[in-house]
Amino acid sequence: MGELFEENGSKRPAREYKKDCLFCSYSAKPPRHLIEENKHAFSVVYGMHEKGLVLSKAQVLVISKEHRENFSELTKEEWEAHFPLIKNVIRRINKVYHPVGFDVFSSLNKEGGQSHFHSHIHIIPKYKKNYGYCRSKWDLSLNLQEHQEVDKNLQTEQGIIKENNKAVAELAPFGKQAGKGHIIIRPKNPVPNDIEKIDKETWAEMWELMKESVKRCKENLDAKGFWWHTPLGQNTDVDETTRSEFQIDIMPRWHVPSEKDKRSRKARTVPENERIAEKLRGDRVISNLSLYELIKQKSQELGRPLKIVADWDEVIQPLKPMAMYELYKLPKFSKLEKKPFPEFFKRIWEIAVIRGSFSSDAAIEGIEGTEEEQEMFNEYVRFRNLRRGDLSDYEKSFYSSPEWIKTITNAPYLSPAKDLLQALKEDLIKRLIIISSYRKGRGQGQGVTRKKQNYPKTFGKFPQCELELTEVAKDEKGKYVPYRWQRMRQIMPDWDIFIDDNPNIVNETIKNIPDKNKIYILPDYKNCRKVQGPNVYHVKTTVSDLTNEDFTKAAEEYKAKKEPKSFSQMRSRKIIGSWIIGGALVGIGIIVLMFYFWNKKHR
Repeated sequence: MGELFEENGSKRPAREYKKDCLFCSYSAKPPRHLIEENKHAFSVVYGMHEKGLVLSKAQVLVISKEHRENFSELTKEEWEAHFPLIKNVIRRINKVYHPVGFDVFSSLNKEGGQSHFHSHIHIIPKYKKNYGYCRSKWDLSLNLQEHQEVDKNLQTEQGIIKENNKAVAELAPFGKQAGKGHIIIRPKNPVPNDIEKIDKETWAEMWELMKESVKRCKENLDAKGFWWHTPLGQNTDVDETTRSEFQIDIMPRWHVPSEKDKRSRKARTVPENERIAEKLRGDRVISNLSLYELIKQKSQELGRPLKIVADWDEVIQPLKPMAMYELYKLPKFSKLEKKPFPEFFKRIWEIAVIRGSFSSDAAIEGIEGTEEEQEMFNEYVRFRNLRRGDLSDYEKSFYSSPEWIKTITNAPYLSPAKDLLQALKEDLIKRLIIISSYRKGRGQGQGVTRKKQNYPKTFGKFPQCELELTEVAKDEKGKYVPYRWQRMRQIMPDWDIFIDDNPNIVNETIKNIPDKNKIYILPDYKNCRKVQGPNVYHVKTTVSDLTNEDFTKAAEEYKAKKEPKSFSQMRSRKIIGSWIIGGALVGIGIIVLMFYFWNKKHR
């Protein structure tokens, strides 16, 4: 196995490492592209350090800490330690990159395609059909006689090689085999093709059957190498279909695969694997709490009301989804089935392609939806682009009509607005700044006008609230300044929570105002999910039933609650003052009497 050495770090147990093994060096000293580790295994982003072919963005390896040449040499305890890491990697990649599926596989010996002889498991995200993983072509022309001969050599019982309490290993049925000796290992009771549905005990017993299958193929079929895999999600099976039940496939091999044997795959180089690892291990929180509950929790932790900065568009009120929704009124779209706006709102943020600036809201640049949705989006873009061209045409368009201005001004409020209102009523907020930007020269535009009209009817009814409208203009580099983080630093540098829907603005704020005590909250829109960080929360955002009347009623209740408290405080102060004055007078009287009797006695 080569020369071995031991490393005994402060928190890392002494173990045997192979000096010329790259993965042993990772085990001895965690690399920067490490994602997670436990006692027997760790996960890293697969990239330039491994000098292999990067097959997909966010491709990950789960590696044994002990030097085992391949998966068959792992102990049961070591194999079980891989399981939570595989699950966690898949969860993390799903949250950050949203693939359609995964290919999870490992190789044994060079005939099986192994190139690094230290046990490791590949987790390859798949983003579209025919892309995202690499697998050898298998001979699917095995005839029935050859299949029966393999069955006989493996000494199966009606196709079953071995079974235990939780799982069964069987020869793939004729016509569904991906090559000679293809073995399927599956749970005894069918489980959906979701690794989250597999428990630790089933995983361990499937492992026992994997070892037995490898042993049988070596002894009876003279197999030289192996390759096991389990496709998860959509279009990930050998024939690009979607597998419905969880299983592990064992593929025996007899020769070293050549480059011609491999399916052609467009390789994606990932030099930024350390950055990807940082994203995957980031403590992004998909909060089960509402915005109100997060504010209450943070206020209780600090023992005081909070200072909050919140964006308006797409946080308080929807703008872009409303702009597209109103196109249903145009004759060319009037025949389309009109969904309720809350449903339409949710759909738009799942199919939108976003380009965000650093000084204003994120712009929807494309739609990954149906043809009808795409056509509607193209019409929205055409109207939007009129502002950049012939303004006279724009002024004649739907988006300059009084009807549109009225519609967007009266747009429904979103759930964060309702949560902020509740927090204001309960005195959880000391100061709330509603912030928005507009480009120079557009101070009289619909955006500014709409917010100036709505603010007094809503948050302007509370003394803790302010409206900040920031004019931005291009600098020499073509960037709109001031950036939002610069303006926030000027108007309220000691804020506690920042709420915004623009990923670029939030990332820039995190970068330029480094403070681990500050909290960042984004709506859980698809485009916001790229933002990672230990203090970043994503809250479910929906269309609420909040109205202007609710703000009026809440403000009146808040004022009424404050007035009795003030009256009670004044009354208490008067009583206390009276007692103090009375006590002082009594004390003075006693002193005067004492002086009088003393003086009388000594005359």
